[in-house]
Amino acid sequence: MRVKIGNQWHDSNLEPICIQVSQGEQAEIGGMDRNRAPNGKYAVFPDSWKAEKCFEWMNDGEEFGGKSVNLANLVKRQMEFSSETFGPGERLLGITDHIRKELIEVEQSGGELEEWVDIVLLALDGAWRAGNHPYQVAGAVQQKLEKNIKRSWPDWLKADTDQAIEHIKEGEANG
Repeated sequence: MRVKIGNQWHDSNLEPICIQVSQGEQAEIGGMDRNRAPNGKYAVFPDSWKAEKCFEWMNDGEEFGGKSVNLANLVKRQMEFSSETFGPGERLLGITDHIRKELIEVEQSGGELEEWVDIVLLALDGAWRAGNHPYQVAGAVQQKLEKNIKRSWPDWLKADTDQAIEHIKEGEANG
């Protein structure tokens, strides 16, 4: 079972899911017309939502194969594939060596998406191999994004596009 709450999908293969439905909702689910809901989607919306907004929310992610991507699920699949293909263990030096090689491929390709994704997958591989659960990895990604959003950054218009733009460390002037 997969459940979408807000904009996040949850999968019962990875975490326990409990839903509580009213008697009316039980009847609606039991009598679901698969011609109107071929993917078996059943949703309940706030009364204030208009039909257009409801359908937009339900179909969000269809352009990515009919489902939104859940980072924790992705890390779990990466764990399964990688441990079966490359064996157990931390593999820190092997993964960082591979990332360096992939960075060269990104530059040589002119920044092709597939080359960037190789680096993402290797980073996820390193994160779980360091002893982290898929939900810890996903949570850490979200926390780091929030931390970066709150940081002060120099004016990107004045930055050299061939150099890293780093956040302003506490006590530094924004110059």
